[in-house]
Amino acid sequence: MSIEISNAIHAMALVSVDDSGAPIFVGQGNVGFAPFGHGPNFSEQLARGRYRLHMLAPISILTPNQVDARGEGMVLTEPLGIALSQRFPLLPPVNKVTAAVSSVSDILVETTSSPAASFAGVTAFAEVTADTTINAGAFADLLTVPVTLPQGGTGTLEILATVSAEATVSGTEVQFRVTLDGTPLGPGASNGASFTVSPGDDSNSAKETVSILKRVGVAPGDHTVKLQWRVLGMGASASILITNGSEHGSLSVTEQGKNETDADDNITFQVLVLRFPQQSTVPNAA
Repeated sequence: MSIEISNAIHAMALVSVDDSGAPIFVGQGNVGFAPFGHGPNFSEQLARGRYRLHMLAPISILTPNQVDARGEGMVLTEPLGIALSQRFPLLPPVNKVTAAVSSVSDILVETTSSPAASFAGVTAFAEVTADTTINAGAFADLLTVPVTLPQGGTGTLEILATVSAEATVSGTEVQFRVTLDGTPLGPGASNGASFTVSPGDDSNSAKETVSILKRVGVAPGDHTVKLQWRVLGMGASASILITNGSEHGSLSVTEQGKNETDADDNITFQVLVLRFPQQSTVPNAA
């Protein structure tokens, strides 16, 4: 008497999409799966990168327990790689295939791809390029940066303004603020920076550096960011001297970047359903 152990492929397929994005079984690789169509008796593409593969013969491949299943088989899935011959970047997207059992006849498959590229975001910059002086009065524009945010970006702007300036007259206060589309950026009254000429400072000797950093969410489209300043004090003035004062003014606007996350995608993959080995006893040959 001898013992025979048999192992069999219950179902197998190579799945891809055609030029129109419709699901197809490639070549003669489909064994044991229903053709693609619509309805419970067919295999279906549920969404981009998501499939329900319907087996022609049911098999218990759920986690074994007393009620639901006997654990008769297993499912193996694998994405098919792409050739790297003379292609850049050298690091290809990371393709993944995940499978789950829906019933004794259905397997759910989801394919994802993680591109190596990332979204850097839109950037814009302006700086003071000539000596600039302002007298006491209302807020005036110092720097203006237009920016256009595309669809599909993060929509989060990081705004950085830095200024080195000088002012005259004891007690003079120089204020700076950032506006987005004409609205000062808060929260509340805490929307800017300032410095004051202390009592006893000589004329043109009060030099200070201030900075403002804001992060704000905006909708896609055209926007305008401004750095404004003003001087408070009778007969006072403030200056940014580029020529011989070692001072500056700059405004940088950057859309926050992002790394691409896993996205549902139509990736060619192969799936294999194996039936666990079955043991049988046969009599020895005489």
